[in-house]
Amino acid sequence: MSWRTASLVLLLLCPARAGAQDADGALPVLAADRPLTLRPRPPLRALAQRASRSLALRLDVAVAVGADAPPEVLEAVPEGHVGLAFDDGGLRVVLAGPGGQVYRTALPLDLGDAGAARAVALAVESLRDAALDGPPTGTASRRTYTLADGREVTWIYREREGGLHGPTPLIEANAKPLVALGFLAGGSTERGTLLLGPRLGLGLCLRGQCLVLEGDLPVLADESVACDGRRIRYRPVTLALRVLLRPVVQDELSFAIGAGVLTRFGLASLVDVDVSRITTNFGLRAGVEGAWRFAGPFELVLEGGVDFAVSPARLVRRPRPRPGVRCPDVEAILVEDVLTVWGQLAVRLRP
Repeated sequence: MSWRTASLVLLLLCPARAGAQDADGALPVLAADRPLTLRPRPPLRALAQRASRSLALRLDVAVAVGADAPPEVLEAVPEGHVGLAFDDGGLRVVLAGPGGQVYRTALPLDLGDAGAARAVALAVESLRDAALDGPPTGTASRRTYTLADGREVTWIYREREGGLHGPTPLIEANAKPLVALGFLAGGSTERGTLLLGPRLGLGLCLRGQCLVLEGDLPVLADESVACDGRRIRYRPVTLALRVLLRPVVQDELSFAIGAGVLTRFGLASLVDVDVSRITTNFGLRAGVEGAWRFAGPFELVLEGGVDFAVSPARLVRRPRPRPGVRCPDVEAILVEDVLTVWGQLAVRLRP
């Protein structure tokens, strides 16, 4: 069997059936046409629904999501049923085979993992392959549990080479790319200037959490007025580096919070005068987003946030003399506000 096969095969037998096997001494195998029924604990029902859709495309048998898994012993499911439950070790997946056999494995993932449904589908397919081949040979050990109602259930473990905790199904842990293209709209809180323009995002994601580099280019220039009446035009380019954390994932919807740092640099120039200066600043960016995965890896994203300029850009100049107007010898003109509120609508590729 391949690397995806189950890490552990065990037999779930009541004492009276401890010797159940075929007449020739071989243990029975799962029928190739046996339908699969996923039996999740309540918090995992949405994950089971997504995994069942993936399995339906991969297997030639019927796949459905049934009632909740047994609350006490996950392994106590009928033949052809798959129990799903979380514990301290991650996600447990068990498949009940014929003759009281149970095939199981553990996946070190959480509900926020972008590939959780695919990982569950691969694990179930691996367990089914193992059940079609039948239990492996090896030494056996017995363990008995007493349920809350007083009943006793006995497991007879048949180990693979390497012990009970042999190789587990391989989980893809490689970072995956993120590409986003959005339209940005916002405004400053002090001067009320309008911010419009595209935003491009490039990043890497691991288990649903992403590190994103964003670039903003406003299509409208920001204008300020100096004390001598000169108009100053400023159009910056903004680069931000943010971490996106995704605490809520529900079917095709997800919600994330993001925070990071930004820098702006641009050209501040006097209107109608060939005078300009390069300005730079440093700031912080925070936002909250909601995303809907509408087709494969493509998401529609609605996000709102704020930019806080720690060192707002200023243009330092000597104003020209003007009758009736008193100006300082050197004027530092603030060409952007400290706080900018923004929102964006974007289409994002996140495998």
